[in-house]
Amino acid sequence: MKVLCLDNSGNIGSDISDRNFNIQLWNSGNLDGPNDSTDDEIISDFKDSSRTESESASDAAKLMANTGQIPTDYYLAQSYPNPFNAATTIEYGLPTDDHVSIDIYDITGRKVKNLVDEDQQAGSRRVTWNATGIASGTYLYVIQTGKFRETKKMQYLK
Repeated sequence: MKVLCLDNSGNIGSDISDRNFNIQLWNSGNLDGPNDSTDDEIISDFKDSSRTESESASDAAKLMANTGQIPTDYYLAQSYPNPFNAATTIEYGLPTDDHVSIDIYDITGRKVKNLVDEDQQAGSRRVTWNATGIASGTYLYVIQTGKFRETKKMQYLK
C-alpha cells in the first residue's frame, strides 16, 4: 500500500507499507502528536487499509483544498467517482496564477466538452462534469496551463 501524506507547507510525501495504518492530523502540524505547550487537538483521524493509490492521491488533493494550502506543484487528480454514472468530479492544483483549460475528449480524440477556460489564482480547485446525454464509454480529460499539461482517463457507465 502506498500512503500519501501532506505537510504544513503543502508538500506531498509517500511511504509504502503492507500494514494497516492510522493517520491523525493535528491542528499545530506537530508530527509527534500533541504536546503540553500548545492547544493541539486532533482534526481528523483516517483509518483505511483498502484505498488505492489514486484514491489516496485524491484524498491528499481534497485535504489540500480543505486546508487552503497552495500546492507546490501542478497536479491533476484522478476523477471521482471513477467509473461514474451521470457526474464526476475532477480536482487540480496550481502553484501560481495561470490560465487553465480543462477539456473532455472521447476515445477517438473528439472534444466533447470544455469545462474550464479562464485565468485562475494559485490554489486547489475542483470541477464537476455532468455527462447526462453523452454515450457510455472511456473519456480522457486534459488540463493545460502555460507550464503544465496532463491527461487522465475516466469511465462513464449508464
